[in-house]
Amino acid sequence: MTNSHRFVERAVEGGYGDGWSGPSDEINTYFVLLDPEAWKAVGRATGWSKTTGSGCGKEYFDAGRYACECPNWSQDTWLHNWHRFIDALAEGKTVDESLEEILK
Repeated sequence: MTNSHRFVERAVEGGYGDGWSGPSDEINTYFVLLDPEAWKAVGRATGWSKTTGSGCGKEYFDAGRYACECPNWSQDTWLHNWHRFIDALAEGKTVDESLEEILK
């Protein structure tokens, strides 16, 4: 099973598509990968409940969320992982290579 198919399965597990069984072809899989609601659903299925900090080294945990002194101090984990995916694609990795670390 490819990582893109694993992503879709986890999105459905997390409530994406309201009982939908997944896309019927590769093109639809790519549309799912571009949908923020799918990333949120994967986060629910995977347990991405906390936020991530900016990585500046000045982060702290406050009231259930990571915080930082930097202007862009926090980001939901699903959004952080979506950005990691896009960055990996921009670096020349394939879709499945880009999803590999995120889905561990």
